Amino acid sequence: MDHYSFWQDLFDTYQSFPDWMQLLWLLVPPGFLLALIGLFMHYRLAARRSGPGEKLAYTIYAGRNGRLHIYAHEGAPPLPVDQAQLKLPDKQATEFDELLDVLDPP
Repeated sequence: MDHYSFWQDLFDTYQSFPDWMQLLWLLVPPGFLLALIGLFMHYRLAARRSGPGEKLAYTIYAGRNGRLHIYAHEGAPPLPVDQAQLKLPDKQATEFDELLDVLDPP
């Protein structure tokens, strides 16, 4: 084991691969890196479009019982209306029924 070399073993394994697998082995890592850079740049551009000081203030979801639940995120100003006055209009069931079961059990 004195003469074992990881790199020699790796390159020997690489040379024994078929040509299509060698090509795939060469193209996948740079493709993965380009995809990560693309995702990062997409996030940066979207963050710039939202404005420098804009943050999410409130999240509102509706319970099955007709009540609106308002979650105020950190730094959100107080609501100007009484939360008891907010009513959910009559509507059909939505695709979020499973989420509502988790957030507001019947």
